Amino acid sequence: MKFTSVTILLIFVFLQLSSSSFAQRMSPEEKLAFNIKRLDMDPFLPMYEAMILEYTTMADIAVPALVDVIREEEDEKTVRSAIYILGRLGPASEKAVIPITRALTNKESSADIKSTALGALGRIGEKSSPSIPAIAQYLYDEDLWLSEQAERALKSINNSAAKAALKEFYVKKNSAKAPVDGKKDKEKSENE
Repeated sequence: MKFTSVTILLIFVFLQLSSSSFAQRMSPEEKLAFNIKRLDMDPFLPMYEAMILEYTTMADIAVPALVDVIREEEDEKTVRSAIYILGRLGPASEKAVIPITRALTNKESSADIKSTALGALGRIGEKSSPSIPAIAQYLYDEDLWLSEQAERALKSINNSAAKAALKEFYVKKNSAKAPVDGKKDKEKSENE
């Protein structure tokens, strides 16, 4: 049976309402496992904000569990949701930088996964330094959205290596626009 996003949302709301007393009796680890099973929903739903706030108080448990989702899960939405939540946890997700970077550089990853990974690495900030070479490759990507996400991520990391990658990108970008040996200027003046 195929579930639509609306159906999943209604089930989620029902579970939240009907299991509130059940959830209060759950340990943080059990709650996390329960919520991870529901990661196939759209990560931008407002209910995820509540989960994220809860995870920030137990990041030491949440981060390894979400990293396992990235490594083991095959469902793209679930992986994207886990990466998104790790990004929202910010610097507390330092231990997730390498798995997120692997998801970013995986040739089979979709543009959605790559975009979410770039955003997450940016939100993790300076602790994402090991991923700078991978992020910098996306500055030159044909997909403008991925290029912009890479630029934002490097600006958020904001250390000397990130600044150097951005500087190199801006120099190459500006030199590509500059006339070669003044030929464009000569052509322009000849046409006038």
